Amino acid sequence: MNLGSFWNLPPAVRKTLEVLTGKQTWTLDCYRLENGLWAFDLPLLLTWQELFVGGTELNFDHWYAKLTDKIPTKGSKMKVTVSSSVLEDQTTACRFLFNDDEFHTMSRTNQESASYYRDLESGLHIWLCPYVQFLFGVKPETLYVKMEPQ
Repeated sequence: MNLGSFWNLPPAVRKTLEVLTGKQTWTLDCYRLENGLWAFDLPLLLTWQELFVGGTELNFDHWYAKLTDKIPTKGSKMKVTVSSSVLEDQTTACRFLFNDDEFHTMSRTNQESASYYRDLESGLHIWLCPYVQFLFGVKPETLYVKMEPQ
């Protein structure tokens, strides 16, 4: 786990930050790292270099290449808006498939549950940690996504 990760914050701090969450739409400035993973920073929630893993990084590579006609490299950037409601000019939508029961078993509380979604345009499966639930206050059935290479 990354040192700047939200998950390294003490549980009491994470609980305090909940008052800032529950919004319907979030915009993340995402960037590609040297190891091929994508990450984002969200200083409002004391989060730095939170990683996209478990196939999500491959979906980001797919969209970056499709939208720019370039292969993403270290430092490639995308502004990603994700919402629980339809977005104007959205790039794709991702539908909830199932919870990651293995992650749920390993989590520190019964409330933390990672999940798999399917990108309805690319067809790729993506894995999202419980940060999604934290941001939205719930686990949305559908995530509407707008990706804008920078």
